[in-house]
Amino acid sequence: MIMRKIICIILVVAMLCSMTACSGETVFVTGIEVNDYEATILLNEKIVIKASVVPYNASNQKIVWESSDEKVASVANGVVLGKTEGVATISARTADGDFVSKVDIEVISDELLVSKAYNYETEGFGRYKFSRINDALASCNDGDRIRVMSGVYNEVVNITKPVEMYGEKAYIDGHMVIGSNRDKINVTDTIIDGFTFVEGNKVEMVTGLSNVYIGKGVGDLEIRNCSFIGESGTSHGISTITGREGISIDGLTIERCEFTNYENPIDFNQYVSKANVIDNKFNNCQYAMSLEGAQKTVIEGNVFENSGVLIAEHAQVATSRIQIEQNKIISPYKDGEGNEGHLFSLHLGTLRKGDELDLSNNNFFGKKVSVMTKSDKEKLYELIDVKDPVTLQNDYSYIVID
Repeated sequence: MIMRKIICIILVVAMLCSMTACSGETVFVTGIEVNDYEATILLNEKIVIKASVVPYNASNQKIVWESSDEKVASVANGVVLGKTEGVATISARTADGDFVSKVDIEVISDELLVSKAYNYETEGFGRYKFSRINDALASCNDGDRIRVMSGVYNEVVNITKPVEMYGEKAYIDGHMVIGSNRDKINVTDTIIDGFTFVEGNKVEMVTGLSNVYIGKGVGDLEIRNCSFIGESGTSHGISTITGREGISIDGLTIERCEFTNYENPIDFNQYVSKANVIDNKFNNCQYAMSLEGAQKTVIEGNVFENSGVLIAEHAQVATSRIQIEQNKIISPYKDGEGNEGHLFSLHLGTLRKGDELDLSNNNFFGKKVSVMTKSDKEKLYELIDVKDPVTLQNDYSYIVID
């Protein structure tokens, strides 16, 4: 057993001698090598640069790392972190002999950027910087973020893949198409945030013009913090025309948006499921929303000023699936001659016998709720106070607020 240990020790010593000159002589460094000489990384991304001292059996293996610009990219033990956009040179320097090898690191945004100021002379143009929104959309991958800088973009924006798109004082003088009405395109988990849609070449719909058109195959779409500015009498801010092949839009949230000067700013046509209209403001709109065929809809926290509130017209779903609460009507819509339009209405087939309608958690400035039947619209079916829920006794009833 002792002899075996002695043999092992001799072998180890022999190996060390072959690697480090057993005579006691120092093996000096003659150079340094790195695995690459340039690289591109994203903000907050880390990569590892591998460096090797030459020769491999040099006595001093220590490497000193440094960055030419710590604000752009930092380095520690070969691990590089992208911190801000720009270019930094990472140096790997030997402690023995002061040999150095360098790697140029370009740090780019983790978002695709769009700006009217970008052109072919802009560094990164066509790769992650663009002058048109559609060019960025064509270059992005599913789930990428696109940030659109300030400016007016006169283009038809076509979104055919999942994306997060943020506007920084960006105006779209035209319209946006999400998905397609012809073909079912899978566009899910998409965010449209912070844009202003102004009067322009709106997309032509079956029922009129619209700033944003949502087609088939769209799901879990969020439109938030956007402003829609129409001209008095124009049709829609957001429209869904989906056909009748079953539920085509599954999950749609419109939140913290403002709609001004529309005939009907939100128009959900057939087959929209799990819709949320939350904390929006409507100004000078003849109707606020039409939810024909919308299922499992939440209407909450909205403010209507000089605007009507048409919740559903010719709808085919029960009110048990429409949740209405914490909304506030400041003043009803009036046309140029002072005639009031619909203040609040659920029309034709929305309410069924046995449904309970509770509007008590809304502010309708002391108005009464009138319940009418489809067959006798001119006669009040029942007059109730908005503080009290009502259980309907007839099929095909609808309500207005007087």
